[in-house]
Amino acid sequence: MLVPSMLREINDSADLKIGWFLHTPFPSSEIYRTLPKRKEILRGVIGADLIGFQIYDYGRHFMSAVSRLLGTEVTQDNKYMFDTVNRRTILVDAFPIGIDPNQWNDALCMPDVKDMIINLQRRFDGKRIILGLDRLDYVKGIPHKLLAMEHFLDCHPEWVGKVVLVQIAVPSRGSINGYRQLADQVHKLVGRINGKHGTLEDVPIHYLDQHIEHDRLAAMYALADVALVTSLRDGMNLVSFEYVACQEETCGVLILSELAGAAQGLGAGALLVNPFNIDEMSTAIFDGLNMPKGEREERHEYLHQYISKYTAQNWANNFLSELKNLKDFNGEEFDAAESDQEPIPLNPTIQRQILRDYRKGTKRLLIFGMVDCLLSFQDFRARGMLDEDTHEALRILSDDPRNTVVVMSGRERAVLDGFLGMLPVWLVAENGLFYRFGGREMEWQALEDEELDTTWADSVKPVFKYFEERTPNTFLEVKECSITWHYKEAEEGFAELQASDLTMHVEKVLSNVPVEVSMHQHKVEVRPHGISKGDMLEFILEEIGYHVAGAVEVRDDSGREDEAPTTTSDDARRKQRLQSYLGRKKHDAEAALITQQEEAMSVASAPDLDPLDFVLCIGNFAARDDEIFANLTNEDYEYRHKLAPLEKTYCIKVSHIHSPAQYSVPSIDDVDPFLANLANVAKSSEGVVSAAVSDSEDQPTESETGPIVLENALEKFQEIRDFCSQKQVAFFLDYDGTLTPIVSSPELATLSEEAREVVRNLAQKFPTAIVTGRTKATAHGFVQIDDLWYAGSHGFDIGRGLSDFGYSVASSYQPALLEAQEELQKRLGEISGMLIEDNTFSISVHYRNVSETDRPVVEAAVMEVLSTRPMLRKTDGKMVYELRPSVDWHKGKAVEWLLEVITDDFPNMEIVPIYIGDDVTDEDAFRVLGPLGGIGIFVGDQPNAGDTEATYYVEDPFQVKELLNKFVEMAPLCTKRNTPPQRAKSATSSPQTLPSDVLMLKKGLVNDSLTLGSAVIPTKASRSPLLKSFEPPRSGKNATADALDELLLGPAADSFHRPPAQPR
Repeated sequence: MLVPSMLREINDSADLKIGWFLHTPFPSSEIYRTLPKRKEILRGVIGADLIGFQIYDYGRHFMSAVSRLLGTEVTQDNKYMFDTVNRRTILVDAFPIGIDPNQWNDALCMPDVKDMIINLQRRFDGKRIILGLDRLDYVKGIPHKLLAMEHFLDCHPEWVGKVVLVQIAVPSRGSINGYRQLADQVHKLVGRINGKHGTLEDVPIHYLDQHIEHDRLAAMYALADVALVTSLRDGMNLVSFEYVACQEETCGVLILSELAGAAQGLGAGALLVNPFNIDEMSTAIFDGLNMPKGEREERHEYLHQYISKYTAQNWANNFLSELKNLKDFNGEEFDAAESDQEPIPLNPTIQRQILRDYRKGTKRLLIFGMVDCLLSFQDFRARGMLDEDTHEALRILSDDPRNTVVVMSGRERAVLDGFLGMLPVWLVAENGLFYRFGGREMEWQALEDEELDTTWADSVKPVFKYFEERTPNTFLEVKECSITWHYKEAEEGFAELQASDLTMHVEKVLSNVPVEVSMHQHKVEVRPHGISKGDMLEFILEEIGYHVAGAVEVRDDSGREDEAPTTTSDDARRKQRLQSYLGRKKHDAEAALITQQEEAMSVASAPDLDPLDFVLCIGNFAARDDEIFANLTNEDYEYRHKLAPLEKTYCIKVSHIHSPAQYSVPSIDDVDPFLANLANVAKSSEGVVSAAVSDSEDQPTESETGPIVLENALEKFQEIRDFCSQKQVAFFLDYDGTLTPIVSSPELATLSEEAREVVRNLAQKFPTAIVTGRTKATAHGFVQIDDLWYAGSHGFDIGRGLSDFGYSVASSYQPALLEAQEELQKRLGEISGMLIEDNTFSISVHYRNVSETDRPVVEAAVMEVLSTRPMLRKTDGKMVYELRPSVDWHKGKAVEWLLEVITDDFPNMEIVPIYIGDDVTDEDAFRVLGPLGGIGIFVGDQPNAGDTEATYYVEDPFQVKELLNKFVEMAPLCTKRNTPPQRAKSATSSPQTLPSDVLMLKKGLVNDSLTLGSAVIPTKASRSPLLKSFEPPRSGKNATADALDELLLGPAADSFHRPPAQPR
């Protein structure tokens, strides 16, 4: 029994298939567990791929022993087992062996055999013959057979002298004392019965203690009227098969022990007896001798058909065929929860990719388990509160309208309400039996249309309670429709045995009840059949579409925007959808009542919505519920069209056990920081990859070394180079503190000739923009390179070099900015070192050279000026306060706008934006790079990851220059810059020479909405949401704007477009 595992140790190739067959009975687990080396033997056997037994009973005994003794090391599903230690699937099945009937038929046709039959008939002189043929073994029940014969003769003396028992006992293990004692017992019984019922001429028992040759045995089989097989335990017992094969003419009666394996196949044609019941066997002998010919022929017909079908050749073919076909089965068809896949540990590189894809997503599904994911098992037991940071992270994620956050748990509704009820997350209780899609104001609903029958729980609660009381450190969780016994904190070895026993007892009690009994992850659970988190996923995907559709605003004929349908309508639609879902999933009699017309209406009413573009599922789900991971990662999943692409779908198992999930983390301690990173990304409306995640798998965690810091871009340049390979790179560079060092006075921040040459070379090979808080003209004056884009005033003033066209976003705010500048000049003009800089569309209040005592005065003045001008807002920079228009526009928006324009120069190319900056205002740009697939590089001292949204850092402008030089050198490895299309040149001079009425039109208000000035951007067949938002209706005053384009740009104006009026 150890051979299979020994062979596996020698050769563990996937091509090696091992079959193991046991011809003898396998004992029940109660008997088997008494062996001292019980686990070692089982481990040896399950080294095979195919384990065969004579009948299903023996296979059931084997699997029960494996379940009780190996516990969760091996999980079972019907006739399959999964070795979780060695990651192998094992098939356990019954292969009943047989004989070759033709061999016996041929023997009966031989002349010598026919002569033997005639001689035997003469010898027994018309007596009825009962034949017994057994190996002299204590499991064959020979003493029981003799006692039954004695009892028969005692009860029916009329048969004395008319019937004879011919018992052939083939010697076996004669050197063993126990077998010698058995032989002595049999000999004494034969002597006693023959002395009691025999005469000088005749005896009722003919006992032969010898081997019988094949031909003579065939003659005895053919002559016998009854064959008596009384095995106390037998793998199959082929004597019964051989007797039937030789009885085609006489149709004798087979009396067969119900404890022999043959009883399962031949029982319908034989007289089955309990060999321990002497009265029953005596009665069977009497019935067999007196059975009518018609009944004998009918029984024999069944028996003969069976032995002709289940032959020895059939047994060999079936076993070898099953072993061969295991190649296609192993690891593929087994329950998805027991996938052969080993999740990859979630390293920092993978985390960063997940966060990067998250921030790019616009329709996301986030699924979390509760216990051992959001809440530790200890806190769950103590009914503690959800960790404050975890609670806040869930709130942030669920507040984003682009997210659907679902918490799935096996706990009951009241428990989920207690821990998560105040959050607007979707809740799934008891593994999918109950759900609530929304906050506390929503009502819980049941997946099943009618109340479940839970009366079965009363019958097993005492069983669970019994094991709870007798297994220290375990507890019972009784829920509304399921029961779970937890033994996670108990002594492992003893608890596993108790769990195995409990599972076996509960399965027997609930064998006819539609429930599932499972033992996994330190718990034994009973739940309604067909309920799992994997199945619930389908309903969630349908419901996501329903909620999004319900949120779509409808407009009546008057143009008024109305609310979504009423609650009553929502409830009716949801009920119809739920019934349709149940009809597809259950296919039971009640679901069948839903007509095809109703289902068609449900499908017809479903909105045609875009699929999800990001899916994240994290949990320590039970094996039964790991199906949710399998569904999410299955390319052929039925609902794949509603999910994000596989490369945007991430499943994380919270433990290192095998799972269909792609990734794993060891414990909840690893979930908390990841969830915090995810929440940090979600804090902004765009979502940003947290730089807290490093690409190095060996990077120590924050808990080990303190705060995680960014890595230097120069040191990680090879990594950046690989990322940018075969893509078009575009650069966006801050000016002060990035290209030049910070200086005491802004006018002194001139660009060195060496730095200018680097930027010039960069611009010749890559699209390049200067994004600064200074005015566009000032920035151009410092840099002095025409072949650049300039985004001045923190992105409010955009243009290409000194070209005539630009993008002036906030012209109408200039009066307020001018007033604020004048008032600040009055208040702060006398303070030494004070500098107020006019950046056209913003004001910079520099206090770098102001004394410490005067700085609070500066801040107070700024705040007071802003208090009377709500159209302006303040942002803090490096020793500077920036006053700018209070609109949703910043350096990040400018980068997005510029990329839309740059993309036209590089059709069908993937653009990688790289932004380098040092100031707080540059964080807006770092923040938007995620959805754009870009890289942010912070300039300054090495920051902690949580202090910036950038991905890397460099120390100072000198390292910036060195880094840009590296990019210039790597340019041939990137996609070379395409020659941009020739743009129409303005036929006019700069906007400052335009007539005043034209300037007023460019700066004025239209219909009380802010006109964001003129912009010249190439037309595109398909515009992004950003550019679409700037597309105006061509009527009213916008028609005048068209005329202005004609004036400014001449006939080429048709190739350009202007942004529309935008409301404040």
